[in-house]
Amino acid sequence: MVISKNEAFDLVYKNINDKVLELTFLPPLNKIYEKSPAYFLIPGGGWHTAKRESMIDFSKLSVDMLREKGFAVAAIDYRTANEQIKICDIIGDCFDAMGYLAEHSESLEIDVQKIAVSGHSAGAHLALMLAYADGNRFTKQYDFNKISAKIKVAALLSPATVLYEEEYAKTIGFGISYLFKNPDDLDERKKASPIEYVSDLSPSTISFAGTSDPLIYPKSSEILYDKLKLYKVNCKMVLSENAGHSFEKLSEDNEPSVSFEQIQKMLVEFVVENI
Repeated sequence: MVISKNEAFDLVYKNINDKVLELTFLPPLNKIYEKSPAYFLIPGGGWHTAKRESMIDFSKLSVDMLREKGFAVAAIDYRTANEQIKICDIIGDCFDAMGYLAEHSESLEIDVQKIAVSGHSAGAHLALMLAYADGNRFTKQYDFNKISAKIKVAALLSPATVLYEEEYAKTIGFGISYLFKNPDDLDERKKASPIEYVSDLSPSTISFAGTSDPLIYPKSSEILYDKLKLYKVNCKMVLSENAGHSFEKLSEDNEPSVSFEQIQKMLVEFVVENI
């Protein structure tokens, strides 16, 4: 595998049931490290769609800043609910992309002991699953007991953290029964909920949420933050007053208290400090 000096290129990380899954790899803009830390980026879309190009565009400022600071960036696609794929298999695809990066870390010149994961909305949920859960529960393609990859930072934009309501207040503003084989099975919902995997070994975590988000309520980030603090995990939560799901302005009269530009800069600072 030959890496372009600064140019992005695509790689196939998985082929399943005639479905080709790809990631876009963006090498660092500045060669600061012998092996670059990796920024692993997962797109959202309600688990219905997954377009890695849109996530790169959405996060362009933070992606460019991290590449300038010597990070490589990998943005992935995954199978979705539009293809009748259920949540645990979606999570499995994301773990397989992580396994692929670890397997090819030498040729990609990345340090898989220094990984930061990020995503927006459903992508933030999937990033949290990679950061907190055991990949062997979701895929057999790689043995995560033998893979040396280590996620050191999770940086989340409007994250979904709880996929059930029995023990928590409602955190998602739309129905998600389509994600489960047995929607009434609490164990199945818990298996796919990042909140269930928080421990004192969880990586440093920062989450951002808009207080006027109608899709993933800010309560989702608050629940995660409270549990991380309980386990004494290094964590931070930033709430942008009046901001929507993508931190956009929702009314002429009320500007978001924290702009998306500011959010991306804060995200980069947290990632660099904790990698």
